[in-house]
Amino acid sequence: MKPALSFFCLFFALIMPALAAGGSSVQRGRELIDALGCKSCHSYQRNGAVRAPALDGAGKRYSWKGLRKLVSRNPPGKDGLRMPGYRALTATDYKALDRALSQR
Repeated sequence: MKPALSFFCLFFALIMPALAAGGSSVQRGRELIDALGCKSCHSYQRNGAVRAPALDGAGKRYSWKGLRKLVSRNPPGKDGLRMPGYRALTATDYKALDRALSQR
């Protein structure tokens, strides 16, 4: 299997269960944070890495549109690695992420 195809298969295998999950948008946002691997670089609710800024309270600092703009720019982290550009995320996904990141 070609590397690009392998990446997309893995990406959709990880993200689709979170996208299909029912429940509140806050819960869906938390599931997306886990499925997308955000905590491999960011900390969230006292778990995860510290290579990039903590996600706690990010929903209070940015609107969902601001989050989408920031993520799509895929800025480099402290170690120079860039955040993946999650182009498959929808406005509904960003709204769910925003609600989850607005929680304490």
